[in-house]
Amino acid sequence: MKKIQWWHKDLEKKNFLKNIESIIQKEDLTTGNTTKNYEKLISKTLNVKHSIAVSSGSMGTLLAFLALDIGVNDEVIVPNIGWISVINACKIIGAKPVLVDVEKDRPIIDCTNIEKMISKKTKAIFPIYMNGRAADIKKLKKICKKTNIFLVEDSAQAVGVKKTNKYLGTFGDVGIFSTSATKLLTTGLGGFLVTNNKKLAKKMYNMRRHGFSNIQNIRHWDKFGGNFQIISMQSAMGIEQLKTLRKKLRLNKRNYLYLSKKLKDLRNFIKPIKIDFKKGEVPVYNEFRVQNREKLVKFLNKNKIENRLVSPNFERVKYMNLKGKKTFPNSVDYEKNNLYLTSGPGLQLKDLDEMAKKIRKFYTDNINR
Repeated sequence: MKKIQWWHKDLEKKNFLKNIESIIQKEDLTTGNTTKNYEKLISKTLNVKHSIAVSSGSMGTLLAFLALDIGVNDEVIVPNIGWISVINACKIIGAKPVLVDVEKDRPIIDCTNIEKMISKKTKAIFPIYMNGRAADIKKLKKICKKTNIFLVEDSAQAVGVKKTNKYLGTFGDVGIFSTSATKLLTTGLGGFLVTNNKKLAKKMYNMRRHGFSNIQNIRHWDKFGGNFQIISMQSAMGIEQLKTLRKKLRLNKRNYLYLSKKLKDLRNFIKPIKIDFKKGEVPVYNEFRVQNREKLVKFLNKNKIENRLVSPNFERVKYMNLKGKKTFPNSVDYEKNNLYLTSGPGLQLKDLDEMAKKIRKFYTDNINR
């Protein structure tokens, strides 16, 4: 029985290897000209003024918070579900995440009651665009402007995704992107920040490299920073990946719609999570709400079809004293009943056919019992 891997990459190996050879010959190994070219291409692709390549999306979150002077006892409003990096960034700098629930039918921050959660200590709202879905950006921008707080967009799962003809991650003060192995744009590990604020961009550029724009002529340790750098070989990979980003978005959309159609008659048992293709949203992963999830996972694993559970809710993080609502019915339901099925731009339709066949067998057998 052939194993169907959870994530199917689409790597531009030929041109990437040529670029690596050139980098080695030029000895451009750290954050040099190749990375500058990568950042220029990011800015051009996303139609944004400034891009800062970093070692990971998680480190990008920390760098953004540091550059925005978010610190001890400051509060950041965060949805109750997403990747743990925002909680860890708050832990490192001493800030306090204030949790809010997600929408009822989409794993996106619910903007309905956000204003009630804002206090004198609130410094930012941090929407997480789970699986290529946009929040109510118009409302978030209005709230941030009214209360004079930052809008920091987690676009780790939304590179190249639009909301009414503008790219997610380019609406607020800072957009954070991940280029880890299971993203449409991958450099193995890595990420980048984008902003249209020249002053903020310069600050993040310098902080990325121990606080200095020119590290060769240091006379005083008077600027704060760290090592958030990406290396040239990763940047070379990113350049090649960006060239085919549109194709990958089309393939992911095709795969999502194809699998959804294959399973259409099983809607009582498995159905796709709501996504607005007309407004430019595109999922990274084939995500479904499923019945009997634990049994289905066990069945898929037995049949060598890899899958992934949804990330646990933040409310259960044991090492943080989290503020916010005490109950989160929508995010709890989402974590309990949703599942990521085999995904990725390199996924073949025959693999989707095989997966749909197995899922159909699982539910048909269970119905007949």
